[in-house]
Amino acid sequence: QKQSMHEMVEEMDEEQFKELLLEITEESQSFLKATSLANDLAFRSMLEQGLFAFTRKLRQLLNAERSSLFLVLHEHGHLELKVAENLDELGPIRIPIGTGIAGAVAESGQSIRIDDAYADSRFNPAVDKQTGFRTRSIISLPVKNRSGEVFAVAQLLNRKDGQPFDAGDEERFTQFTESIGVIFETLEGLSVEVDQKHL
Repeated sequence: QKQSMHEMVEEMDEEQFKELLLEITEESQSFLKATSLANDLAFRSMLEQGLFAFTRKLRQLLNAERSSLFLVLHEHGHLELKVAENLDELGPIRIPIGTGIAGAVAESGQSIRIDDAYADSRFNPAVDKQTGFRTRSIISLPVKNRSGEVFAVAQLLNRKDGQPFDAGDEERFTQFTESIGVIFETLEGLSVEVDQKHL
């Protein structure tokens, strides 16, 4: 079923994708208000599939080589990679808040756009070393929850045409990221509720 969600989203044009994202975002917002239904595993599964499919779709729409989503765990002082193309192969990746580009975004709450990653002192090449991937350009955006706190960081790496990302890319990415943030916040809320019920 996960594959079918990917296939459906993959074939959509940008307008169709926006409509689907809006529909699921609205359902997620309603769901956030009805937490008594938080053990609805079917809804949770749909959100998980959607989160991966949508993050991947952003990579396609914005012509990037990689897209990823980190959860910011303020109480633990680090970010955790939650969505990426090859997440299973990577294993757990945790980045201290304030370290690397994603960590800097988590700390400041400000977006960062970089033309040449290795020329920026904030860039941490450890993940490149671990994966064999070479990062060139980056857009990294804070994703805020309903309280206005940074609870996630969304990131795109390397425009496929070899050019750095521009302000137009950042603006489009920001629009989509707000919707994905609502879905991600809902999913994390469900995970907490379900975990508490099993204690």
